[in-house]
Amino acid sequence: MGCIAYADDIVLLSPSLSSLSSMLRICEQFSEEFNISFNVKKSKLLVYGKATNNVCVKLQGNVIAQSTIEKHVGNVIGTGPDIDKIVIHNACNELYAKVNLLLRQIGKSNCFIIYRLFNNFCMSLYGCQLWNLASTTVLEPIYIAWRKCIRRIFKIPNMTHCNLVHLICQDICIKTRLHRRFIKFFIETCKSNNSCVALASKMALNGSMSQTGDSLNFISHLYDLNKYNMTSYDLLKIKSYDSVDNLAKAGAIIDFITYREAHPYDTDICSIIDDLCTD
Repeated sequence: MGCIAYADDIVLLSPSLSSLSSMLRICEQFSEEFNISFNVKKSKLLVYGKATNNVCVKLQGNVIAQSTIEKHVGNVIGTGPDIDKIVIHNACNELYAKVNLLLRQIGKSNCFIIYRLFNNFCMSLYGCQLWNLASTTVLEPIYIAWRKCIRRIFKIPNMTHCNLVHLICQDICIKTRLHRRFIKFFIETCKSNNSCVALASKMALNGSMSQTGDSLNFISHLYDLNKYNMTSYDLLKIKSYDSVDNLAKAGAIIDFITYREAHPYDTDICSIIDDLCTD
């Protein structure tokens, strides 16, 4: 997997400095043969491992700037100590921005309709399959951001119990949704006809010391799945279990929210909803 190309974006992967230099010489030969030049200013060098200082790599006589964090086809990659936090922070900001735009345009519409649009236009969470799903600490901000968005959409109190939020919108919680997306993504990589993709999935399956491998082990253990037989699983079986009391309370809240949609100025209904959500 020494060279990965996507449209006009090229990534060179090398286990050593000498082999990387050889690959860059091939690029230089190509540029001379076809009379083109690479934009070194747009190229970055990421060094993984302990020897990360004083690494000098040149392309066409120009030094390639070294970086710890860069974005590749929309995904943030690198060696920075807080890279996971940066990825989630960016995802939260993007989610808030989309929700603000949605509510600014159709905020007075029926909240259940807004939620459907929220799912379609705000919940892409691009690249979430590569997040560190095994770390609750890292992911907690995106869980909080999602719950805040739901509370705004359904006009329920900020202190609404977390275990009621997904039931009020009659959907699975954000945590389970991310787990389903990961399993679907992993199954598709296992079935891929691309030999590199298939090999990467096998490496994760057998313990590649990667975040994908960690996420796979974590989710498999959480839902008691056989990670070596993922293709036979129904994604609907990956779900959280809610208490009968919470289901009943959420059902009552939904009924009152539906009534409030038709009677928005009934303050008594608003008080009842607030009490049920926070009691």
